[in-house]
Amino acid sequence: MKPGGIIRRSRKVLTIARVIAGEKGIPRSAWYVLGAGIEGCAWLIVDTGLVLYSTASRKPLVHVIGDSHSKTFRRKLPFVVHHIGAATAHNLKKKGNSTKSNEKLFDTLDRIRKKDVVVLLFGEIDCRIHAYYQFRKNDERQTIGQILDMTVSNYGEVIGQIRDLGMSPCICSVAPATTVGNEYNFPFYASPEVRCEITRAFNGKLEEFCRNNGYVYLDVYTKVCDENGVMLPEYLADNVHLNSHAVNIIKTELSAKLGIRT
Repeated sequence: MKPGGIIRRSRKVLTIARVIAGEKGIPRSAWYVLGAGIEGCAWLIVDTGLVLYSTASRKPLVHVIGDSHSKTFRRKLPFVVHHIGAATAHNLKKKGNSTKSNEKLFDTLDRIRKKDVVVLLFGEIDCRIHAYYQFRKNDERQTIGQILDMTVSNYGEVIGQIRDLGMSPCICSVAPATTVGNEYNFPFYASPEVRCEITRAFNGKLEEFCRNNGYVYLDVYTKVCDENGVMLPEYLADNVHLNSHAVNIIKTELSAKLGIRT
């Protein structure tokens, strides 16, 4: 069965479980846990199948590790997705942060074969929310450029630690800004125009870091935004995330820069 079929079947099972839970008076929280377990098992089966496919075809898998933007690559060969939560690039190096992103990242890396490819996908949350928020929260004592420099520096430390493990991570650009509103009600939230400039600046700094340190930079950003830096509508999955059309761009980048044929 194809990956999508496994997931669809797991969701049917979950629907049945919800009905039974309702009839038996089981609290909603219990079937949420059950649902997470069912879907988790389904993805485990999918990922196991991908490893077997990789072994048989002698092709490396591409492990995409990141925030919710990593989900774009689900059910797409040769990608294995590791969504580690609402992680920021700025706090990725910090052990014990609120999302436990550092621990989740390195636990994930421990399970990845050295021959496989690792793609890191972090920074969109920093660009959309936190850079401007920290700028205003701290009375503009630091410029947004300085905050982005620190964010790339922190992210770079983690990237270096991954290279020290014997891996060669590829770094994916951040998706373009959209016109999404302040859905989380932050006291300071930038206009779409400012968020476009923040994202453009961050990607520029990230690309320069990769070039200066010998990392592969995967550029999706310039291919999916308009002249103002706004995400093109044909690439929108929702009000923030890229849709599956972006996957082919990454495949092309991997082919051009690493010779990976998919």
